[in-house]
Amino acid sequence: MFTRGLILAVRCGALGDLVQFSAVVAALADHHDQPIDLLTGGGAGADLLADMPEVGRAFTVRHRRRPAWLAPDLVDLGRTLAARRYAHVYLVDRVPVVEDLLASRGARLHRLGLPEEVPHALDGYAAVLGQHGIAVPAQVLPRLPRREADRHAAHALLAARNLGNRSVIVVQMGNSRSLHPFAALRPERNLKAWPEDAWLACLRALGELHPEAAFVLAGAPAEWAANERVLRQMPAALQARTTNLARDLPIRTLSGLLTDAFGCLSVDTGPAHLAAALGCPLTVLFGPADPAQMAPRGPSPVRVVASGIGCSPCYGTARRDACRNNLCMGQIGVHQVIAAWQSLHHEPRAVA
Repeated sequence: MFTRGLILAVRCGALGDLVQFSAVVAALADHHDQPIDLLTGGGAGADLLADMPEVGRAFTVRHRRRPAWLAPDLVDLGRTLAARRYAHVYLVDRVPVVEDLLASRGARLHRLGLPEEVPHALDGYAAVLGQHGIAVPAQVLPRLPRREADRHAAHALLAARNLGNRSVIVVQMGNSRSLHPFAALRPERNLKAWPEDAWLACLRALGELHPEAAFVLAGAPAEWAANERVLRQMPAALQARTTNLARDLPIRTLSGLLTDAFGCLSVDTGPAHLAAALGCPLTVLFGPADPAQMAPRGPSPVRVVASGIGCSPCYGTARRDACRNNLCMGQIGVHQVIAAWQSLHHEPRAVA
């Protein structure tokens, strides 16, 4: 074990990235036998990590790659962090101005860049941590807290929608591309999207499989309209037990909802990683990304559904940039999704 002193970890990324990074936070805190500080890019994922008992103080950074003369706020942050005199700083992402100030105060910088060829990001973290003498469990999983306050908030929200006495199925149709201000003008660029008519058919089938369940259409406010289009086409009986919460679902309430949900159906996006991390049985649709490297992981079972066409996965290749017709998602059949869902729910859910 290293000598004691304050520890800082740096990871800037989207929700899914930070959910996975919770495994690293836990490993570092266990190794150093103390809470560690975090520097992130902010956002929903940063809020969740800040709730971890393994985290001391949490800081956020904007414009992390700007030079000092263009970002006085970055210099101020660097001075604040340098004044804490960290013994060790673990870096997944570069923040050059801050790094220079920390190094000048004697902090030992450890690079945690993922290997180029890894079977999964979490396995990559395990390998890198091992190189730094930090032990990790045999199965590396995210470690997010399940907060009672979040569960109560979710229950209250469902009760207000007259759905409080039903088991809940969470459906996440949108992804980060859905939040782009010009998403509606360039739908062909949303390569992770599954067609709305497929969602409608799938929800009808799930409604028949689970006649007493409530369905929650999750998402950010920008995804409310797309959710509503699908909702309005549902049969009246299914509409009555479905609610569109995209305008009313902050990340902590979503966490509480997923903690107790019967299951989650999602495309490849941050909330899918959150569902898996919280032990919610998950069926997730993959297209352009490689599930072998990026599939959500958690204590409960996860089912990945992909079409398997030859051009997929394409992330990190010129094919992705040139794609204007995401056949990899369009060719996923509703029958495939339902079969995966049914097999998923033959397995027991992990108990908190």
